[in-house]
Amino acid sequence: MKDDPSQFLLVEVYQTKEDQAKHRLADHFQKWRVAVQDLIAEPYTNLTYDNIFLDESVLKK
Repeated sequence: MKDDPSQFLLVEVYQTKEDQAKHRLADHFQKWRVAVQDLIAEPYTNLTYDNIFLDESVLKK
């Protein structure tokens, strides 16, 4: 990332696993996958983190 400009980190926040699944079925996500498929040299890795800092009520606005 900082030392390797060919690497990047994409962070997305979802309230539920169902929200993440809906996002992946969305038209814009499907278009993004097609648009970047030739740019990705290796399979990407999905990591799940638990939120410990952000107040969950902020996400409900």
